[in-house]
Amino acid sequence: MASFFLKRPAFAWVLAILTVVAGLLALNRIPIAQYPAVAPPTVIIYADYPGASARTVEDRVTAVLEQQMHGIPGLLYLDSSSEGGTATVTLGFRQGTDPQLAQVNVRNRVAQAEPLLPEAVRRGGVYVDQASSSAFMYVSLVSDSGQLDETALGDFAAGSVLPLLRRLPGIGKAEPYGAEYALRIWFDPDKLNAFNLTTAEVEAAIRARNGNVTPGQLGGAPAVPGQPFQAIVRPPAPMSDAQAFGRIVVRAATDGSAVLLRDVARVELAASDYRYGSTLNTRNAASIGLKLADGANVLQTSRTVRAALDAASRGFPGDVRYEISYDGAIFVQASISRVVLTLIEATVLVFLILYLFLGNLRATLIPCIVVPVSLLGTVACLYALGLSLNVITLFGVVLAIGILVDDAIVVVENVERIMRSDGVGAMQAAARSMREVSGALVAVTLVLCAVFVPMAFFGSAVGVIYRHFAVTLAVSIAFSLFFALTLAPAMCASLLRHSAAPARGPLAWFDARFAAFTARYAGWVQALQRRRLRWLAVYLALTLACGYALWKMPSGFLPEEDTGEIVVDVELPAGSTQAGTRRLVASLEQWMRDQRYPVRSSFAVLGWSSGGSGEQRASLFIGLTDWKARGRGHTAQAVLERLSAGLDSWPGRGAAQLFAYNSSALPELGSIGGLDMRLVARQPVGRQALFAARDKLIERARQDPVLGEVRATTGQPVPALDLKIDYRKAEAFGVDAEAVHHTLSATLGSRYIDEVAREGRVRRVILQADAPFRMHPEQLARVHVRNAQGAMVSLAAFASLEWGQGEVTLERFDGFSSVRINAEAAPGYTTGAAMTRLAELVRELGPEFDVRWTGRAYEQEQTGTQAPWLFALSLLFIFLCLVALYESWTLPLAVIAIVPTGLMGAAAAIWLRGMPNDVYFKVGVVVIMGLAAKNAILIVEYAEQLRRGAAGALDVVEAATRAARQRLRPVVMTSLAFVLGVVPLAISTGPGAGAQQAVGTGVLGGMLGATVLGTLAVPLLYAAIARRLPRAQPAPEQAAAAATE
Repeated sequence: MASFFLKRPAFAWVLAILTVVAGLLALNRIPIAQYPAVAPPTVIIYADYPGASARTVEDRVTAVLEQQMHGIPGLLYLDSSSEGGTATVTLGFRQGTDPQLAQVNVRNRVAQAEPLLPEAVRRGGVYVDQASSSAFMYVSLVSDSGQLDETALGDFAAGSVLPLLRRLPGIGKAEPYGAEYALRIWFDPDKLNAFNLTTAEVEAAIRARNGNVTPGQLGGAPAVPGQPFQAIVRPPAPMSDAQAFGRIVVRAATDGSAVLLRDVARVELAASDYRYGSTLNTRNAASIGLKLADGANVLQTSRTVRAALDAASRGFPGDVRYEISYDGAIFVQASISRVVLTLIEATVLVFLILYLFLGNLRATLIPCIVVPVSLLGTVACLYALGLSLNVITLFGVVLAIGILVDDAIVVVENVERIMRSDGVGAMQAAARSMREVSGALVAVTLVLCAVFVPMAFFGSAVGVIYRHFAVTLAVSIAFSLFFALTLAPAMCASLLRHSAAPARGPLAWFDARFAAFTARYAGWVQALQRRRLRWLAVYLALTLACGYALWKMPSGFLPEEDTGEIVVDVELPAGSTQAGTRRLVASLEQWMRDQRYPVRSSFAVLGWSSGGSGEQRASLFIGLTDWKARGRGHTAQAVLERLSAGLDSWPGRGAAQLFAYNSSALPELGSIGGLDMRLVARQPVGRQALFAARDKLIERARQDPVLGEVRATTGQPVPALDLKIDYRKAEAFGVDAEAVHHTLSATLGSRYIDEVAREGRVRRVILQADAPFRMHPEQLARVHVRNAQGAMVSLAAFASLEWGQGEVTLERFDGFSSVRINAEAAPGYTTGAAMTRLAELVRELGPEFDVRWTGRAYEQEQTGTQAPWLFALSLLFIFLCLVALYESWTLPLAVIAIVPTGLMGAAAAIWLRGMPNDVYFKVGVVVIMGLAAKNAILIVEYAEQLRRGAAGALDVVEAATRAARQRLRPVVMTSLAFVLGVVPLAISTGPGAGAQQAVGTGVLGGMLGATVLGTLAVPLLYAAIARRLPRAQPAPEQAAAAATE
């Protein structure tokens, strides 16, 4: 192939140009995201049961839905939450399940469950959404002058902004944190009693008057003969405002008198839901949380949302404007931009080291052209394979920079050597060089690609990360080989000159110093050979120690990132009101401004936190100033530590619990940091026993040095009033049980009774007792029901309210009762050590309890079980490729034996920086395996050719020493090119620095170990193994072709 392109260099340039064009076109079209779709598909079911307690919701709604979900294809887990009036069931599916098909299957199962659900639940609707579990963006509407209050803003958002956002591509769910207007009927129980009326009669009167009338027409066919006309009969004008509803006749007497709705109730347009609210920089706002659809591009979706809101905002009334309270795409864009900058820095450093070794610009220019062409070809293939351009694929590109130059370097250096030694022209030297090195280039490329093959076949979220790394590196290396065999020789023939002047100045000094170092290196190799048994024993001991260190190394999943946002979960004492929560949040925001934290904005959601819903809960999203403005001393982690210490001593917190945490860089696997676990009761021990076990676990965990902050995010007891009804006494009074239930639901709950059309939208009609009549337990006596004799009977005659303890949230996992616990590792310990310790503490609770990991903790657990298989398969693939190359089952061991030197360097590097054995380190280990084997191949194949040389075979030790000396320069040059290429990753700062440092540190240390230790160990190991090989065995053609490389 090389000879063909030497004769037709224009053809080689055409292929390169077509590759560049395809890459540029793909670059404009390829999806951009922070991470690939690592999270398994999830489908979420929502159902409302107004007025129901958490226990009732669990028994009547959640359990019914769960029973129908079992057996759905691909179902991985069921995670449900039952709160007062709301049920949420999250279904997680195995990686690779079609999200659309999963949603269809869930909808079908919900349809089967609906006949078993209460009427109030069916009336409100059961919603099935396919979306991320966490919002990637919050949009807030504010009124600068305060002309519109929170409810007016919420109504405008629900009518104009929410439908717009839900129609946009990429939006899986738009969730409002505010309420639209509803027609609220606040009845007075005293007046109902005075007029001898019940809540059921009020509801019936409203439904009757507000019902739809469809009278038809007069004179329509079939008509009597001679009918002169036909006309449509229009119904009475529908009611649409509070005044019209106030005139509804609830009861009429024969004397013409009537009781109107306004006589017994206050009718107004007010908020349909008072559970949630939001503020932006202490101002009231109507906010909407946006969740991504499965597979959506966060950057493209963010741009689409902003463009749509910009266009719509021109029609906003008065001084209403929108603000983006939080946008996760900002961090994604910043982290990707930082990786691109790292890529540029790596490219510059790599080409500097090439110029240093090659010594002239013409030779350096050839790899400078081959590498970007190969990278653009990689982008085109990623686009064709349906992959995105994300930090994982970009990391693969950065790692590939130092690898891609290798093939071109081999070609260029060999051409120059032939031109100098034989005095031939560039064309003839290129032709001879390609005959010598083509086989070796193919062999080395096959080994490098083979090491990544196992990564493409692992499942779960970790498998997705592995797969993107593997495809990116394998494709880029394949392109590098192709252009090294086509474009590089053509460029050598046209660019290189035989009359190049010798190196002068710094380059000459470097060549002299490197030649002296090479001589010393040869002496070190000979010294090791003289005491080979001792040094082989030392190497074996180091290998065993390295294996033990890797086995015991603390594990992790993904590093924490500076996302530019910190979240504070606020939880007041149980039973606190929303007004108290709002005051505390406002005080907290003011305190942070007084303490001069680097805060850009603060956005609060009232009534919700990561632990669940409730009036005593809130979440405060703190947007930090830009990364450049903060500098290294004010990273998110540093600000978080300072904020956490300040919150502990802040006098304004009172008895409230304040928990600050860094926003997750991968919200698809959990919105909060740390370890998310479920304590599951595998046996029916009861909720109280489960809560007691939870409290015992948390108490022990807080005393453990391995664990840091440990808290139960849900399940805390709250004050509750237990309703006691003596049904026998009610029957004695002649009161029907259904009438009692209806009256209680309408009095204490928000009873959704009808709808009304207003301003082009359908609004709810809600019946509830006015606020002054539902503030204290004693007011139950003022509520009456009618008995069979027509007399009004107070509920206090047969019912009572008694104080007790209840639960705001009840959770289940895979059908078992559970509680959610979030834990963090103590400083100096990794998440892997924390997970191991938590599992031990759970086992101490007894056999009836178990732990279930979710989110990132679950994926980390999967990573630990997959890693040994990944490393073993990668080594196996390298070995098999080498066996095919050398036609020997023994000689490849000399190449494989260098791998521990790389692992020693990688382990030492992350140990010195206090990093865990996370996903990025495992990827780096696989990369180092391939690169270490490549270095060993350069030495071993030449030593083997010298040992079997037809002109005079050398002794094993002499062959190993001469091969090591001859190959030192290309080994050091390619290794330094790779090392300098990853240095920008290892020292990165700013957005995405955690991932870049995790990737760069391991491969940097590993390559240094493979170069420094490996160049000394390979000749020693080769000599020990080659002594047992027959001298007469013919050398492989591939090795002979590479002998003069």
